[in-house]
Amino acid sequence: TVKIWDAVLLTELANINGGSPVISVAFNSDGTKVFSAYSNAGRGSSNDAPGTVKIWDAVLLTELANINGGSPVISVAFNSDGTKVFSAYSNAGRGSSNDAPGTVKIWDA
Repeated sequence: TVKIWDAVLLTELANINGGSPVISVAFNSDGTKVFSAYSNAGRGSSNDAPGTVKIWDAVLLTELANINGGSPVISVAFNSDGTKVFSAYSNAGRGSSNDAPGTVKIWDA
């Protein structure tokens, strides 16, 4: 679950249930999109594969994209203008990818 909070009032503004354990979350520069990375690795209520990353509309709370990176995700980030998303993977012999540990992938947002 990804929760969005008002940093001043400390109140919950939104709750996004992605279905798997969340590893990393990032907002784009204008706050309209949320990028979340899930470990899953056989846990949670989702059928998402390890390495799943999702892009959400931060206003409507709807899923815009679901990307399977193939390896366990350890971190995600947007670039400064919000047009690219970076995801870092540990792999370490797990997942469905042959990527080397420490792989970083760049996606169009």
